[in-house]
Amino acid sequence: MKSRKYSDFINMELETLQRDLNAAKDSLAKLRFEHKVKGLSNPATIPALRREIAQMNTELTKRKKYQINITYISFISMLRNLRKQRIGVVSSNKMDKTIAVTIQQRMLHPKYGKYVKKNKKYYAHDENNTCGIGDLVKIMETRPLSKMKCWRLVEVIKKGE
Repeated sequence: MKSRKYSDFINMELETLQRDLNAAKDSLAKLRFEHKVKGLSNPATIPALRREIAQMNTELTKRKKYQINITYISFISMLRNLRKQRIGVVSSNKMDKTIAVTIQQRMLHPKYGKYVKKNKKYYAHDENNTCGIGDLVKIMETRPLSKMKCWRLVEVIKKGE
């Protein structure tokens, strides 16, 4: 049995991948039974087959989770759409090309059952220094730009007073 690489599974059609996965599971069950009954000449085929099944399951899960078809959407553009976005209020714009955005959440306290306000401050990159204090903005996750800044300004939703 020739083992396949993960890249082979990425390029497969969804139906072919599902069919190969079912066939691999059947052959694994037969191999295990044969190994218990009379032993295998090469027992290393079982871990190799389990690895292939795990890789096929990984690819299937990825496709089902993100509802993509590899032939139409590139993997890079899919990852770009998975970036986190937050909406908050600018609390400081004193830094050059950086804003501090405060995001307030209401969370249900696990023990007491009351709603508690939680504040979280994010530092975001503002290329043109367009934001003022009190603006309602949308920020998006990005690569680390400095020690504390890994968000960027997407848009100013509402200007503050």
